[in-house]
Amino acid sequence: PAAAHDVIAALRRHALPCVRADATARDRLEEALHEGQVVVGTLAIDAAVSRVRQSTARFRAFARKAQAAAFRDFSQLAEVLAAHLPAFGVEARLVAELATASEPCGDGLLRFGFGPGGQRVAQEPCRLPSLVQHPALENTSSTFFLLPVVLGTKPLGVALLAMTGVDGRVLEDLRDLFAGLLSVAALSRA
Repeated sequence: PAAAHDVIAALRRHALPCVRADATARDRLEEALHEGQVVVGTLAIDAAVSRVRQSTARFRAFARKAQAAAFRDFSQLAEVLAAHLPAFGVEARLVAELATASEPCGDGLLRFGFGPGGQRVAQEPCRLPSLVQHPALENTSSTFFLLPVVLGTKPLGVALLAMTGVDGRVLEDLRDLFAGLLSVAALSRA
């Protein structure tokens, strides 16, 4: 869209001097250039809406696969997450369950995760404050995000993501998905 607006601006700069003496031609040219800008703007909005729709559809398909894996065989969940999350800008991810809901800075259980290059993380005990030092997060060049994972008002755990780009909508959707997945993990243990 920016390139199209630049072309229209250049056309205006070069064409207007040619019709300077004829007011009717100048007005027609100005109107045509304005309509061109409106069309470019409309196309840009349509493209943005299409990208959001496609991203939403991709995320929903991914969430269905993750939920199916969690209900079918929780050990398959790490594979599904590692295969699909990089498309959403997630370079590495750790999701840990709180050992005690009243101690968010205490012990936890690392439920699932992956690092760069396909490195998988098995279930293991962990200290939540030291998650950022986990070996799976080495060699990541991304920004880290720590998301509280809650279901309603009940704290379940945390998700630590290394992301190449920031999309707040994706972060919220991931947090909700991880809350559901940790709930399934808790139910499967009970």
